[in-house]
Amino acid sequence: MTDIYPAGEQPLEGVNGEAVLNAIRDKGHRSAAYISGHDLLMETLMNALRPNDLFFTIGAGDVWKIGEKLLKRIKGEG
Repeated sequence: MTDIYPAGEQPLEGVNGEAVLNAIRDKGHRSAAYISGHDLLMETLMNALRPNDLFFTIGAGDVWKIGEKLLKRIKGEG
């Protein structure tokens, strides 16, 4: 989980990446993590992903760039 990108609407008080993460953990997903910032997220992913893992992004804004950057790093291009 990373920061929430506002897609044109005003932010809701108390709704942020950490709050969503806490809700996910409350549903039993204890290994879920919150990571703020693309650089730290990239390093965390590079250390966590293993061969044959599936990684996808869901969200608004530029979160899709993480997937492209990650693929380049895995291929040794970035």
